[in-house]
Amino acid sequence: MKYIFLLIISAFFTASACNADTGKTEDRSSLFLRHLEKPRIVKSGTPQLIKLLNDESDDARAFKAAYSSMSRPEMDAFADSHQGHFRVHYDISGSDAPDQADNDLNGIPDYVDSTLVYLEYAWQLIVVDLGFGPPNYDGMQGGLRDVVDCYLKNLASQNLYGITYPDNYTGGLITAYIEIDNDFTESIYPTKGYDALKITTAHEFFHTIHYTYYGSSDSIWWMEQSAVWLEDLAWDDVNDYLNYMYFFLSERDLPLDTSNGSFEYGATLFAQYIAQRYGESIIRETWSSLRDNQSGKIENFNSVLPQGLPQAISDLAVWLYFTGERANNTDFFADAGLIKNTYFPDAVTSAESKTDSLSFHHYTFKYIDISPADGLSSGDSLSFRFIDRDGGIWKSQVILYSSPYNYKIEQLTGNSSSFLISRPFDRAILVIANASQGNGNKEYNYIYSINIVTSEGVGDEAAPEPFVLHQNYPNPFNNTSTIPFTISEKSHITLKIMNMQGATVATLVDDVLYPGVYNEIFDGSGLSSGMYFYRMNIGTLEKTGKMTLMK
Repeated sequence: MKYIFLLIISAFFTASACNADTGKTEDRSSLFLRHLEKPRIVKSGTPQLIKLLNDESDDARAFKAAYSSMSRPEMDAFADSHQGHFRVHYDISGSDAPDQADNDLNGIPDYVDSTLVYLEYAWQLIVVDLGFGPPNYDGMQGGLRDVVDCYLKNLASQNLYGITYPDNYTGGLITAYIEIDNDFTESIYPTKGYDALKITTAHEFFHTIHYTYYGSSDSIWWMEQSAVWLEDLAWDDVNDYLNYMYFFLSERDLPLDTSNGSFEYGATLFAQYIAQRYGESIIRETWSSLRDNQSGKIENFNSVLPQGLPQAISDLAVWLYFTGERANNTDFFADAGLIKNTYFPDAVTSAESKTDSLSFHHYTFKYIDISPADGLSSGDSLSFRFIDRDGGIWKSQVILYSSPYNYKIEQLTGNSSSFLISRPFDRAILVIANASQGNGNKEYNYIYSINIVTSEGVGDEAAPEPFVLHQNYPNPFNNTSTIPFTISEKSHITLKIMNMQGATVATLVDDVLYPGVYNEIFDGSGLSSGMYFYRMNIGTLEKTGKMTLMK
């Protein structure tokens, strides 16, 4: 019964009515535009088309059957580029016709001439300069062998700059053609006229290249991020990507590989970051990795990015801190001064000791602003301790910050880390990145502990104590509490937890440690409520504290 239904729907689509103002039979482009859900923002229709062609619902199956049986658009005229890579098709009248002005009197509308020039510019940049393989050619489907066809149509009512249509979407070599708006004059376009034409030719032609590498729906996020990066590389003075920064910078819990019709366009900053950090060829290498693995998962980037994906996500978070009012376009994004939005802290503390937790989705990052009332002084030390509750992959850094050009970055390693502050700073920003693989809406809970030991009064004593054991916090506590301590020389340390009977219930440290400030987190979730003791030993020296577990 389902099969009969699909045949009926397919036949209906195939025999659909002619276009009222041209008398031309409906083509696959018109079919898609009738079934397009108007995007929330104005950009490319290619992601929605790919999703529809890869969907397996009854409606999508019927659409695909009709799509396969239909042809490309039929238009009144065409013109070929001088270099021979492109043919542009256009109408000379009707709603899809571009402005027919022909100031150079070559018999071709100026808008068509410009489209051909911009497409060839994109070819030079992508295929010649960046070294991407050329698109798969479509035979004679556009009327001329071995060219990429571009059709000018009125796309404003669908909120689209352009679309790239695959001729075949299952198996074999994917060939494709482009559609671009016929004038970009309508008010819906944040970038208009010839500037819009420039970026759209680059964006959509890059999609024809994407199809030759890997064009399934799980790569949409990277198709759009890298295509918007390409726009800005080709036409650095246009900066259309700035219109989408809000969606990326404000949707804090969306993973980096999200494709929801808006987020991915602002997330082009990830592509900008890796290209600026590692060179423009890194974008081609990422596409080669997707092709080689036949997968659009971001995990493929681990083998491409020189320091791995966790470091790249963490560094991206650091770079993003230096935008907006903190813009630094010398050390970080070259366009940092143009990015008016920025990230704000997910947590703020002015205390010298702080333990808390944050929840993360995969491929996200968060900031904890550490702002003591008197700032951070030379000789102060910062120490951090982390507990991963859910088996995530983590990378943390600290930004010591006073101004956009007065800062220092400290890398943190392992579950505990500490360092001395070499010069004064107003604040420190703990940057935590979660590079765990995508797993639906799973949340990863991460406990962090911060401790500041000030330099006040240091240096007057003849000799420092070998170690100082501080009071745990919070106290009383429910399940977890932090036990801070400081050691002044390399020593073998033991730190144990005992119950009221003197029996050891946990050993937190039994190791040789170097001088510094440490924070050990005790997890008492498997113990009953009551009083416990924590005892620290260095050789024959011993110190003890007590704490109360309350559930």
